[in-house]
Amino acid sequence: MRTTFIGLSLFLALTLYYSSPASAERLVTFYLDGAVVEQDANARKGYLEIQLPTGYRADSLRIRPKTGTSIERVEISPVAVSRKLEAELALIDEKEELLHDRLKALAIKENIFKSAAKSQSAKAPKKTKNNPEPIKSIKQGTDYAIAQLEAVFQSKRRAEKELRQLEERRNRLKADGQVGGGVARIWLSTTQGGVKLFFHQNNRFWSPSYELRAVSGGKAKLSIFPGKVSVMTGERARVVLAPMESSSSSTSWEFAGQNRALQVKELEVAGKPVGALYLSPLTLLITNTTDLDLPPGELACYLDGEYFGAGKFAGLGSLKSINFDCKTQ
Repeated sequence: MRTTFIGLSLFLALTLYYSSPASAERLVTFYLDGAVVEQDANARKGYLEIQLPTGYRADSLRIRPKTGTSIERVEISPVAVSRKLEAELALIDEKEELLHDRLKALAIKENIFKSAAKSQSAKAPKKTKNNPEPIKSIKQGTDYAIAQLEAVFQSKRRAEKELRQLEERRNRLKADGQVGGGVARIWLSTTQGGVKLFFHQNNRFWSPSYELRAVSGGKAKLSIFPGKVSVMTGERARVVLAPMESSSSSTSWEFAGQNRALQVKELEVAGKPVGALYLSPLTLLITNTTDLDLPPGELACYLDGEYFGAGKFAGLGSLKSINFDCKTQ
């Protein structure tokens, strides 16, 4: 086991560029727990009809008129669901009900066979004319109850797996059919002009993953990668290292692609590795000397160019320290 002391003096004055078309009408700001969408729209003959995506929060919707016009009327209605989609969703609901009933029945069976196994194992062996080998019969009864329990556990796992698959299918169908989305119909006071929409979207967010590259001589580099960022055609995006409730001054970057790291300057390393370089896991004492609170994520470790594994990083507040084991978990 080796311990290396690393002071993370992060300099995060970063500028990355996202190659979106100049005509992009939507800016999506990804936070750790959701996204804020800003969308421009221009009217034709004083009327606009704008699709609101799945996962948008109706209570967060704001519509601002552009200079030279005013809003006369707004109608918000849910997206109409096709009969085919309704039938598929109803079938999923029916299958889920049957699976939940199966799980209830399996829970009863589980309790019965648990009690049977306990009862059999607690029996005192008593030889009788009808039971000349009591130990053998007790073992057979116990083995039978345990075998039935194993069958119950397998059936429960299958049912739970089917439930997860049904939930995933429902989410895909709802996303494809825009279920949970809406349509905003807007009438303006002028034939020309436009509006800007603002709303929250709960089903879009990002999560940071970290890469720490340390050098025995005393240098280290921390990179932050954006995870779970999905940018659609006609959008440009940025990510914010904070939840949505945070202040607007939180550190943010323009999104430059899923595999593009956020650049960080070199870090000083105080101390040297102790012990053999191989076989034992690498442990780092990390100190966050910045004014940033680093949220949880995956952290991959490198020492002198050698990969030492990745683990779940619990997050680290400003001026706090943590011992981190660089092993795959």
